[in-house]
Amino acid sequence: MTGLNRMCAELSLTDLLFRHTGQDDFNTFIAGTERIDYCFCSDWVADACMECCYEPFKYRGNGHHRGIALDFSTTLLFGNENHKLAAMANREFNSKDAKRCRQYCEHKYDYLTEHNFEARLVDVETTWNADAAETLNRDFQRSSQIAAKKCQKKPNPAYSRKLSTLRAEKNLLMRVISTRRMGRAFNHSTRKLTSTGTTLLIPSTLEECTSLLKQKQREIYNVAKQASFHREHEMQSDITQATAKGDKQLAKQKSSVLWRC
Repeated sequence: MTGLNRMCAELSLTDLLFRHTGQDDFNTFIAGTERIDYCFCSDWVADACMECCYEPFKYRGNGHHRGIALDFSTTLLFGNENHKLAAMANREFNSKDAKRCRQYCEHKYDYLTEHNFEARLVDVETTWNADAAETLNRDFQRSSQIAAKKCQKKPNPAYSRKLSTLRAEKNLLMRVISTRRMGRAFNHSTRKLTSTGTTLLIPSTLEECTSLLKQKQREIYNVAKQASFHREHEMQSDITQATAKGDKQLAKQKSSVLWRC
């Protein structure tokens, strides 16, 4: 009995990934040969796990270990229904962006100078006035909001549909290769690929899948270098189709987006 098995037996822990996948003869470290990444939990926590899996290597980043995805039922786990989380506030700029940090300080200083903030602050410090202090506080907060808004980055234009399709095909091929190496069926990946409307045919052997994956990676590299060209071409095509259908409003919207790009 290994140390991990002994620990699970003594503490009554469940190997969650093995319980769901039933597979143990594969590596979770890219240069290894065995499964060394686990998720242990009590039985009642394991019962609340609806789905779980190991992800393909480098699926979401450049790490050397497989990612682990766990889907729990919060009703079983916490005894209450799911609640929608509030959307995270968008940040106007990143504090590591030295150029925008300088611009932020300059815009804020200009606003405060324009509103005579320093002299008003001296007056409040000399003769305390609660209402004047509250007004200064509101002006200071407003200066931060206005400066941040002026430094806000414009959203990057969306990728072209061609590049998006290639990346979706690459990700699904990675999933197929991973599940095939684990000795599991990849019918779910095939169904998902079909549902996206793509015409890509998944090869029947692992070698062919690996070869096709490399081909898709090369295509993505080449298309990404000309992403702006493909995006503009697709937008021009959309405008032409909308005009041919007599949809002037849609054509105008597309033209506006194309102009901003």
